[in-house]
Amino acid sequence: MQTSRAGSTRSNSHSYRFSNRSLRFLDAYRKGLNGKQAAWANRKYRGHRTLPDSILQELGDNQIT
Repeated sequence: MQTSRAGSTRSNSHSYRFSNRSLRFLDAYRKGLNGKQAAWANRKYRGHRTLPDSILQELGDNQIT
């Protein structure tokens, strides 16, 4: 089975995005966030590999529980 280069590039890009998203969720859980908080932080910091240490303060400021 042959794959095109364009399809391969798209697949790699998708894998990296999924990997980064998974890493952000792991980082959120490691910092003590629950599922709802982790999802909010993941949307807000989608361009970053990890969440900032100030995330708990931001959650409080935005009343995300």
